[in-house]
Amino acid sequence: MLEYILSSPNQAIYTDFQGSRALLGFYNYAKRYRNCTIKLNFDAINFIDANLSAVLFAMIYDLKKTYNIFTFIDFSTLSKDLNILIRNGFTNHVARKEFTFSPLDNRDTTIPLRVISQTDVDSFCSYIEHDFLHQRGLNPINKQTKDKINNHYLEIFSNVELHTNTKDPVFVCGQYFPIQGEVKFTLVDLGEGFLKKIAAFTEGNVNIKTASKAIDWALSGNSTKKGAFGGTGLLGIKKYCIFSGNTIQVVTDNCHYTHFYRSATSQQILNPMKGTTIHLIFRYLNK
Repeated sequence: MLEYILSSPNQAIYTDFQGSRALLGFYNYAKRYRNCTIKLNFDAINFIDANLSAVLFAMIYDLKKTYNIFTFIDFSTLSKDLNILIRNGFTNHVARKEFTFSPLDNRDTTIPLRVISQTDVDSFCSYIEHDFLHQRGLNPINKQTKDKINNHYLEIFSNVELHTNTKDPVFVCGQYFPIQGEVKFTLVDLGEGFLKKIAAFTEGNVNIKTASKAIDWALSGNSTKKGAFGGTGLLGIKKYCIFSGNTIQVVTDNCHYTHFYRSATSQQILNPMKGTTIHLIFRYLNK
């Protein structure tokens, strides 16, 4: 059996550019093969942000669908901080037993991994309202703000089917880190990235040619929906981050884009995965 040893500096994978590179190492290794099983080995790391389960399982899903590659994980090796992958349902999904999953979270910190069809709006609404926004780590955020965040994510979800040209589901997961006073939440789709459609839409006008510029354009409230003001979901999340000092990260095409408070940075990804990943990092929740 082929084997890939997941690795990262300092034996930890966080929600940042280096974390994206670490997970893409596995994805780009695996997609070189066809019709086989690859063992994913976690022995070289001792921590992973649990919200990244959405990214990692999206990769596993795509590898199976596109290349008929099965991923095997020895779950008995997931000890100490890595057992979060058991508690949040990631291992059940990998073992294709997601429907038997029930929360094992006596710490009340997980926002479980879910795979939600683009057409299942009710399930997405329920997940955002009950699993995400009712997580105890977000108690300091008032109801009015939570309602706005809820609406922003519903708009983002509705745009997946409209803009990404895929029928694949959406992958979502999160985690509360009480000591740091942070909640990290991740949403992944496997469709077309931002650039293709935005470049075509803006041709002859602002002529957007790079992924970084495409993300900037979308986060400014623009939309490829003709005759309608769109992009309100991403714009709303961005405004919330500016107001509260939180962070939104968008990973799409060959760009890892981070907007923190009033500044934005972009880093190039040499071998990206299809689709778009959106991370939202809430901070200062224990102040």
